[in-house]
Amino acid sequence: ELVVNAGTLPLGTAANGCSLAKALPVRIYANATLAVPHENDLAGTILQFDGAAGWFGKVDLASNQRCRKLYVRDYPEAPEWENLVRGTYGCSGSSAEFIRDDLFTGTGVLTVLSDDVRQPTRIILF
Repeated sequence: ELVVNAGTLPLGTAANGCSLAKALPVRIYANATLAVPHENDLAGTILQFDGAAGWFGKVDLASNQRCRKLYVRDYPEAPEWENLVRGTYGCSGSSAEFIRDDLFTGTGVLTVLSDDVRQPTRIILF
């Protein structure tokens, strides 16, 4: 598990990325920022925004990213994790389907590939 507890943690640079392991949980606490300047460094990860009384940490999307799943929890109001549906997320001014200024900054877009709500489509050929 990668935990961003305070301050800003940059994952590499725009020229040199830092790809994380598949299915790695990345937890971002309130008042912390995860900066991802290199494209698709979050691919396959599970992002978890662990808020406190309406305050959340942020992901600075300087480039387009993908992640496996996206969860939020605003403790103590919501002690359970809420799984956000698949789609594109970003801040105002981005081309994202879901605007979440409380979670994201930057010009990039985060594409969430899977969720706990909708089952993926399967085609079975015999």
